[in-house]
Amino acid sequence: MRIKELYTWKDYRREDDLKNFDWNKLRNCVNFIRKLQEKLPVEDLIEESPPVINDDVFNPGGWIGIYKVGDDFIKVVPDPETITPDEFESIKKELIGWLEYIGPFLEHFLARYMNESLFRWLLYTMYSRRLVELTEILLSHFVPRNISSREYVGRELRGRPDWKKTILLKTKNYQSLVSRKVEFTLKTLSNLLLTRFHAELLGDMTHLLNKIDENDLPEFLGNWRINKAYHEEFISMGILANFFEESLYENFESFETLEKIRRKAKEEMIEIADLWEAYISNKTFFADFGNRFDTALKPLSKIYELWCFKKLCDILKIDGKRIKAFPCRVTLKLRGKKVKLNYNTTKGLRKYSGIMKHIPVQLGRPDFVLESSERIACVMDAKCKKRLDQEDIHRFLSYLLDYMCSTQEAFVGLIFHISRKKSIKSIRVKKGAIHLVPMTPTSYPYVKEDIRSIIEQTLST
Repeated sequence: MRIKELYTWKDYRREDDLKNFDWNKLRNCVNFIRKLQEKLPVEDLIEESPPVINDDVFNPGGWIGIYKVGDDFIKVVPDPETITPDEFESIKKELIGWLEYIGPFLEHFLARYMNESLFRWLLYTMYSRRLVELTEILLSHFVPRNISSREYVGRELRGRPDWKKTILLKTKNYQSLVSRKVEFTLKTLSNLLLTRFHAELLGDMTHLLNKIDENDLPEFLGNWRINKAYHEEFISMGILANFFEESLYENFESFETLEKIRRKAKEEMIEIADLWEAYISNKTFFADFGNRFDTALKPLSKIYELWCFKKLCDILKIDGKRIKAFPCRVTLKLRGKKVKLNYNTTKGLRKYSGIMKHIPVQLGRPDFVLESSERIACVMDAKCKKRLDQEDIHRFLSYLLDYMCSTQEAFVGLIFHISRKKSIKSIRVKKGAIHLVPMTPTSYPYVKEDIRSIIEQTLST
């Protein structure tokens, strides 16, 4: 197993930087990410372009996280020229705890902006393929079963005669025969586990498949439909189908239960028990947000944007319960006024649009919009860049023009960006101002009071 660390926005050549990695598998991963992003609703589209790859060059773009390439791993981390490792670690730790706390928003964030689902596709493919192989071996040899015998006393034989006991009864003037019937049952812990394993995989695979068009499955997931159909048939029409419901009530996460199965099982069933244990371990991994956050493929710009939102909530002293209720539209009191902080949404903002709402196009979506007294008080954007380009500024000016300048003379805008400076640069234009705010874990302590002051001043204009 190899692990290779790459930086964002760098070109890496197949025959040089990544010569020991399976290029086709990497290309399949990248193309699948692009397909998943294309499936996002228009309102949730990510400005950050997905990674790109051709026959010779891979560029991860602004996406960070881990690619599983066969048995190897490629880890993409932020270019230290943009964000230092210490700064990114600080952002990551702060966000992990906060996202877990605010709860419901967490899964929305994971579903929309973190491609952890790619790991699920690959893992479920591996488990599904191996479980099908082991099940076929088991069915072709000897399906585990329990053997029991039951004694019957009556006027007819039911099974093997027990002459010794029959003669004993005769001596006591009983006219009965004693026999012992051997019975076989497939209801064993091993078979219940096997049924449960197929059911769990079917449920997880179906959940993922519902998220995309089946026709969009890439070649490296070609057996997905076949294996899914196998699991479905196994629990509905297979020889163990009658035990499906009962299998759901067994605690197969118990170490004692699995050990009991292993003690009585043959080779293939022991391997199935081991495979199941690894499977539930990986499912636990997906419940651990810290690990998911670290490994999932995600746009760095979204991580930075979300961290800026968290710091805004800190600056404005927004109560955690309000964030839990609906973090994309938070109501608060500021200088005695009722204020709404909108994050990454245009819901409810159409009435403020002076231009775009009259044109059949999507409204511009600033990262943060401060709404007060039936007007837009401030527009803010987060740019995970050291140097802003023309496109960044043009887009931001279009927000100001549409939401503020068309209905009022004064406008206020804040652009959060990566900078080692410790003070805000303000650009004054007539009655308006655009503030370039250096926002990193290092600069934040120096600018947080100024940010609050600027926002409070917007409410008095």
